[in-house]
Amino acid sequence: MGRSATETRPSRATIRTLHVDDDEMFGTVTAELLESVESRLDVVSVTSAAAGLDRLAAGDIDCVVSDYDMPGGNGIEFLERVREQYPRLPFILFTGKGSEEVASDAVSVGVTDYLQKESGIDQYTVLANRVVNATEKYWTETALEQRITQQEALAALGRDALASDDLASLFDEAVRLVADGLDCEYAGVLEWQPSRDELDLRAGVGWDDVPSGASVPAGDKSQAGYTLANGEAVVVSDLDEETRFDGPGPLADYGVVSGVSVVIGATAAPWGVLGTHATDRRDFTAQDVTFVQNVANVLATAIDRHQTEERLRESESRFREIAELSPDGIFRTDTDGRFTYVSPASETLLGRSSDDLDGTPFERVVADGSLDAAREGIDRVLDGEVVRGLALTLVDADGESFEVEVSASPVRHDGRVEFVQGFARDVTEAKERERELQHSRERFQALVDAFPNGGVFLFDEDLRYTMAGGDELAEGGLTSETMRGRTPSEVFPSENAERLEESYRAALVGEKRSFEDSYQGRHYHVQTLPLRDADGTVIAGMAVAQNVTERVERERELEESRARYRTLVDNFPGGVVLYDRDLRVVAGGGTEFERADWDPTAAAGEPLRDNITPEGAEYLDTHYRAALDGEARTFQYEASGTHYQLQTIPVRDADGRVTEGIAVTQNVTERVERERKLAQLRERSRELMHTQTRAETARAAVDAAREVVGASLSGFHEVDTDGDRLEPGVMAESVDDVFETPPEFKRDADPRTRAAITWEVFKSGEPRYIPDIAADGSVAEQSPAGCVLLHPIGKHGVFVVSSPETDAYDETDRMLVDILAASLTAAMDRVEREQRLRTREKRLEAQNERLSRFASIVSHDLRSPLSVAQGRLELARTTGDDTHLDSVETAHDRMDRLIEGLLQLTIDGEGVETDRLDLATAARAAWQSVETTGATLVVETTRDVVADENRLRQLFENLFRNSVEHGSTGSGDDVGDTTVTVTVGDLDDGFFVEDDGPGIEPDRHGEVFEAGYSTSARGNGLGLRIVADVADEHGWSVTVTDGTDGGARFEFTGTDVDSQDDRGTGREGA
Repeated sequence: MGRSATETRPSRATIRTLHVDDDEMFGTVTAELLESVESRLDVVSVTSAAAGLDRLAAGDIDCVVSDYDMPGGNGIEFLERVREQYPRLPFILFTGKGSEEVASDAVSVGVTDYLQKESGIDQYTVLANRVVNATEKYWTETALEQRITQQEALAALGRDALASDDLASLFDEAVRLVADGLDCEYAGVLEWQPSRDELDLRAGVGWDDVPSGASVPAGDKSQAGYTLANGEAVVVSDLDEETRFDGPGPLADYGVVSGVSVVIGATAAPWGVLGTHATDRRDFTAQDVTFVQNVANVLATAIDRHQTEERLRESESRFREIAELSPDGIFRTDTDGRFTYVSPASETLLGRSSDDLDGTPFERVVADGSLDAAREGIDRVLDGEVVRGLALTLVDADGESFEVEVSASPVRHDGRVEFVQGFARDVTEAKERERELQHSRERFQALVDAFPNGGVFLFDEDLRYTMAGGDELAEGGLTSETMRGRTPSEVFPSENAERLEESYRAALVGEKRSFEDSYQGRHYHVQTLPLRDADGTVIAGMAVAQNVTERVERERELEESRARYRTLVDNFPGGVVLYDRDLRVVAGGGTEFERADWDPTAAAGEPLRDNITPEGAEYLDTHYRAALDGEARTFQYEASGTHYQLQTIPVRDADGRVTEGIAVTQNVTERVERERKLAQLRERSRELMHTQTRAETARAAVDAAREVVGASLSGFHEVDTDGDRLEPGVMAESVDDVFETPPEFKRDADPRTRAAITWEVFKSGEPRYIPDIAADGSVAEQSPAGCVLLHPIGKHGVFVVSSPETDAYDETDRMLVDILAASLTAAMDRVEREQRLRTREKRLEAQNERLSRFASIVSHDLRSPLSVAQGRLELARTTGDDTHLDSVETAHDRMDRLIEGLLQLTIDGEGVETDRLDLATAARAAWQSVETTGATLVVETTRDVVADENRLRQLFENLFRNSVEHGSTGSGDDVGDTTVTVTVGDLDDGFFVEDDGPGIEPDRHGEVFEAGYSTSARGNGLGLRIVADVADEHGWSVTVTDGTDGGARFEFTGTDVDSQDDRGTGREGA
């Protein structure tokens, strides 16, 4: 039996992960880190795609993590090879080669997830979570499909069991079913042999070198024997650890480690054992055991039916054998009085062949004078009476009449007379009887001695036996010699002897009697009758005992079989209808018919068309009629929103003729609905793979919950930036109709409130289902919702799926929501990752632009002071005038300031880490870092701003330096005296910085933020460019205008701020 990479696992507690990376040392480190952050992971590392494929072929892999760049083929090519053999196996691309092209190629080939390698060990926690989430989702989907497949296969096996009596084929189908259904290498059906106390193999999977009929010991010498002895299912997880029975024994020779075995048949009278075994350790579930037991139950029912039919055939065969040897004319007629069977003695008696007599009315062989008596006798039999010794005159083929005595009895089936069975004895001439008397005695003695399946006894007037014979004597430990001359009380136990002697005495006075009795565990039909001489005087008595044990057992088993059949039909999880060739109801039953309030028994004889839905009636002349033509068909239809699957099967008689049809109905609405929901979920999950924003992603999940499980009150609550609240994000439309406002959940909410429970789910990472919120003791707060499913979505928030109804979600719905939540988590992670990638791209573009500006400024602005320094230095050398060196020093200072500003400019955009900052504190700190002799700072702001602390300080420092330098009376490097006042204040949506210095000419406002622009000899022309870059990094807008007192005013708007007054009213942060 071939197995895929994920077909076997030690247990669900372990996730076998294959890591493929050409860097062996990195692979080893990755494996150790993954196993350290997630105890469930068991990582196997290989260094090439080829080695990875070989390891997958060995099995036991639950998830693949692969690098992109590898020798002999990249990660995308490896993924394509994996998808060819394992189309659904989780595959995560973990690579340092990050690009949209690689990600797009991976998604198109079917990658499960994509993660870029980064520095630090936090990435391994993320990777471990991705592996666990992807694998658990895969396991969940696989388990559901496996359960559905098992149920469908079990139903098919049941139908085959009803439609065929080929046990060998049924056994073969059953072992294949349990082996495939539980993914085991071995399975077998073993029949118990009580005489040898062994179990013989009747069918098997995996035991290729074990012949059919091979035996294993019963009792505690084997798992099968122990199962049979205990009468209940036996589950073995590890054969080496087994102590209940001798092991491992022969199973270990085949590498068997675990298995499940159940009894076939009733515990009191088991037929055998059905077992399945695996070569790895398995923790078989109760569902697995139930599945195997259900298969065994189907086999037990089929075996019982087969054995009953076999006994019926054997009984009919014995009748024929006796009839063929009987000297009396044995016959059968139908209820219309037509011959259906005549024995050879009957042919001889009437001088006509059996072919000639078959179908002939019995009246044609009866003389006119005996017709009334014959008709009366047959009517009595048809009324249920046994007629004995009816004197009639018959006519042979030559027209010659002769006298006979006829005895006949009714044969019933299901309480009604099916046919008449009897024998006719020729009593034509007494002389002939006398002449034949001696021969008759001899024949009688021979008949007595060879009397089959019973015994014949002659007794005298003293009730002493004069003759005894028959093959039952030896079975009862008796012989003719030991019985002769003894009475019944001297031979048999008192309970038997009393009844025999009473009947014997009645025979001696001319009375015939018939009764049934038991002796040594066997059942006998006993007839006692008088023996008369030629004058009719009773001279002795005779008793004939016929062993009817098989008949009694057959009747009992038939009754039990009928009861079992009736129970099976009545409790069938669907409906079964037997119909005749006129498409009329014969019988039926099943829980689906009870649900529809239809009784097939009451409808017996009515047309099917009048008893089924119009939608089903469309198939009467096609599929129903096809079964009567010998063709089984399976079809589906829908009626009033209910989906049905039907199978019409021909019913054949012993000769193989189709006599009736069976229609097996199953309500598959739940399965159809489940498949519909799965299809919708798959479609929505695909949408989640392509969303661009968190809101779009949440909306897709909320819509999916509404469509798939009818969640009218679903929504995604997103954790805020401070991690203090779960705020309503995307909500279903009906939420506004039910809730006054969408609920918001605070972290430190009171216990037993909805907020506290929701935060518990978010923090624990474990989902929770509350089927009845009002009745649940853990919820003290009233809610418009009747039930709720809460799913943590990683670090992003909580997915709430609720309904106004209580217990609105069954197990399938909850499983679908589990899958949806896992998909939502993965999608949110992906969106966040892609947003970070886009942000990084923007920063890189901005940095490239700044580098370009840097190169331009270096080539232009540094050239002038550099030329001045070189010229002045050459003059100092040639003239010896040291005053030229002062100019060189000034030029060098100028270049130093330019370089410092350029360095600040080029590091802009390296990435900001924002926090809530007090604007006044930041301004005062920056003022302390600037030479501000004589200048004054006025802070009139009470706001907080969300910004990067270092970059905000650079913004203030450059603005303050610009105000001080342009308001100074000094020259050169000397700031000089200044009386400039710099003010920091609030705007409605931001803040401003202004001074009362000389200001900026209005026609130059558009140039001040360009690199290199300066009106001060000391300026480097980069300060205000840095201010503009800091504002841009934070998404702010900056404009320059005239100050209140004539200076320059810089206004920053679009900032994410709030005032201290707002904070005092309890308003939460930005």
